[in-house]
This record gives sequence, structure tokens and C-alpha cells, in this order.
Amino acid sequence: MVYKGCQRCGGDLFEEEFLGSRDLVCLQCGDRQAVALTRGREEEISIIRWLVSARPSRAA
Repeated sequence: MVYKGCQRCGGDLFEEEFLGSRDLVCLQCGDRQAVALTRGREEEISIIRWLVSARPSRAA
């Protein structure tokens, strides 16, 4: 689970695996982001952290 990680709406992401592909799916808007299966778990975690840090910040 990645909290507030969606680049589209800022919602929470969960990991879903279906037919050999793994995606991060937003609970709020349903947006999907692919996660590579061929990489090691440590690289996947670093990619997820990068996705979260790369999302645009919202000015309040």
C-alpha cells in the first residue's frame, strides 16, 4: 500500500497482480501504474518511492 501515491488524484495505491502483470492501482480514481516483475524487490520498492516523490505537489 502506498498512501497518497497516485499521480493523477493523490489517492492511495495498492498492488494488484493479474495474468502475470503487476500494477499499482489507485483506490479513489482507478488509475493504473505498471510495476516490473523482472526486477528485484529492492528495486521495486525504490521505484515505488520514486513514483511517490515525483508526483506534483499541490499548493494549498
